[in-house]
Amino acid sequence: MKRVSTSVEGLFYKMRPSKTDPTKKDKVWYGRFMDKATGKQREVLLGWRDYDGMNIDQATIKLIGFRSGQEKTISEKKIEAEILKAEERANSLQGLWESYLESSSTASGGIRHKDKPIYKTDRSFFNNHIFPVLGRKIPAELTNEDANKLTQVVYSKGRAQQTVKHVLALLRRILKHGHIELNYPLPPVNRKPKNESLNDEELKNLVTVLKNSLNRPVADMMLLIMCTGMRQGEVRKLRWEHISFTKSELVLVNPKGKIDVTLEMSKEAEQIIKRQIRGNVIPMPTNYVFPGKNGARRGQFTKAAKRIAMAAGLPDDFRPCHGLRHYFLSELVASGLDIETVRDMAGHKDISTTQRYLNAKKEDKRKGVKIMGGKISGAL
Repeated sequence: MKRVSTSVEGLFYKMRPSKTDPTKKDKVWYGRFMDKATGKQREVLLGWRDYDGMNIDQATIKLIGFRSGQEKTISEKKIEAEILKAEERANSLQGLWESYLESSSTASGGIRHKDKPIYKTDRSFFNNHIFPVLGRKIPAELTNEDANKLTQVVYSKGRAQQTVKHVLALLRRILKHGHIELNYPLPPVNRKPKNESLNDEELKNLVTVLKNSLNRPVADMMLLIMCTGMRQGEVRKLRWEHISFTKSELVLVNPKGKIDVTLEMSKEAEQIIKRQIRGNVIPMPTNYVFPGKNGARRGQFTKAAKRIAMAAGLPDDFRPCHGLRHYFLSELVASGLDIETVRDMAGHKDISTTQRYLNAKKEDKRKGVKIMGGKISGAL
């Protein structure tokens, strides 16, 4: 586009398509000046005649402002805005949160190290609950009213009392990291007893639904939980290298209790796992038994399991994954298996308790898995 000089030194314009009507032309003012900071010539857009209502006098005044250093270019304004935003962020609760997170997760053994589940939990609580309400506020200016507002917002999302308590406890830890004391009360948690039991009729209905379910991977994972007592996360990260069909065993690597646990497999558990082999293709040892998208580790399947539980007519408050594990362990105890062997099979993390049942006999474990194996055999 042709530059058209004016009587003012360094001021010129170009005719460009209008911002409001591209079929028409609008005069756009530009200016050239010496940048005192860099010692180099700079060229800036000053404004549009029709769109901004800028005439030659206004363009001249703006150019003089750039020459004197009083006027800022768009890039300079962006930099200043970014600096201001960074300063506000550093002085806000968000900045204190980032400092807290860094200091509490630096060491590999830190309780909130990024490789530990609690790291992700804290991030979720802050990003989803605390930040939208208080993230931009100055920590030292927070009051109990702010904590009450946060409480009401979390409750309004339909979250449980326990979640509210965890969110407020995290806020208190963040403030304590900044040497700020805010003594708001944590809400009492009235735990509603969880329904984790099934009667014979409910078990029969569930087995029938699992047998006919079109969502085979989830149905098989639920069946595996029923006949092994594995946790959902343990099922999802189970790899072929953890399984020995010759010994009828599978190993839970780094479970919740942090100590590897060897489980005896019933014939039903073996059958469930073997049918995950596609055709005659032998899976790689490092492949997941129940892979997710593109072979990656599968995400949680709680919602899919809940739909299956609803189809079976189970109580609304029955938690399918944890409930099936709990049911498995309860049935073993009710069937007369000694408590030490059951705790060994559960892989609980209490070391002092674990020491008592580490010596459980293999034949006792085989007896335990056969009990539940017989109960679900109709679904296979």
